Amino acid sequence: MFRIENIARIGLAVDYDSNGYRGLLPYAMNDIAVMNAMLAVAASHHSRWQNTTDVESRNYLNLSISGLQEKIRNPAKVFAGSARWIEHYNAIRRGVELQKWADLSPFVKTWICMLDTQSALNTGHSILPELQYWLNEPSTPSSKETVFIDPLFGCTVELLKLLCAASEIFSKIEKGKQLSRETFFELQGLQRRIKATQIPDSTKPLLRVMCHGEMDRTYDPISLGLNNWELTARVVATAEIYRHAAHIYVHRIAYDLTERTLDCAIASSVSEALRLLTLVPDAIGPGAGLGWCLVVIGSEIDSEDQRKYIRSRVHMLHSLGVNSTRSAERILDEIWNQRNMALRGDSQRLVRYQDVMRELGEPQVLV
Repeated sequence: MFRIENIARIGLAVDYDSNGYRGLLPYAMNDIAVMNAMLAVAASHHSRWQNTTDVESRNYLNLSISGLQEKIRNPAKVFAGSARWIEHYNAIRRGVELQKWADLSPFVKTWICMLDTQSALNTGHSILPELQYWLNEPSTPSSKETVFIDPLFGCTVELLKLLCAASEIFSKIEKGKQLSRETFFELQGLQRRIKATQIPDSTKPLLRVMCHGEMDRTYDPISLGLNNWELTARVVATAEIYRHAAHIYVHRIAYDLTERTLDCAIASSVSEALRLLTLVPDAIGPGAGLGWCLVVIGSEIDSEDQRKYIRSRVHMLHSLGVNSTRSAERILDEIWNQRNMALRGDSQRLVRYQDVMRELGEPQVLV
């Protein structure tokens, strides 16, 4: 149970009392196949955390498959972050498209939203129509006194909607392969809306899952051994890092990569994001969900010292035992290699991180 508890904790940016991963435990207690599946996941991650040979997970997996019998066909080790992850993701999309799934819990809806938004930001595909409905469900907006942060993403609920909007614009550009004047102004407006989500000083953050349905309720974060002030500081810093990464992401949609010099606002976002990272010093809690941000921010950096720092932060994420962090490292290494060649005059080719993902065959999300 200790291992399963740790898996539940690292699966989202901020742990809270209604963590849906932990909510699977009652099902496991009543179904040995589910229990064995959860133990397989836990054993796989635990061996990587301890840097030991995994000798348990396959046994649990085989037991789970035997118990499920006809319910599972040709299983793949999704718990290990395998190269077949995209097959499971596509199956989730098809399942949502074929069924109404109105009875899904807010946690599961938000989990699907996290996967689909991340994939859309990275690949340019259109997000599921159902997500637009889930995201637009009425809720109490953030204010100067209180800001709502989604515990799975780690960003404000308002920013999450804007990330979805950015992914839709990226999809439109990818299909048309050109940036129209109308789309350019749309991106400028999006930048202003992203800036408006900045968290004011002394604001109290509360947790609220984005796709809440009619359960418009908030949660307090679980402390993870940190005092309230330190945990609040990390939660707010993580949300702000996401906001700055969103600014950079949208900038790279709007401007050709031959424009190496960033404008003042975006250069400031890179610098501020690097400063904020020092307030989230490890991969515990909020720091566990910064993989995408590290790639977006790191893609703009030429300083070797800053690259070493970004690489060290990615290495911290490796300790979580999630293979998508290895993808992040490979993507950054290739981007930096190409930027170095351009600086030396050996090449004029600069590409977005999304292009590098495709070229390297890295289909996974980067959270």
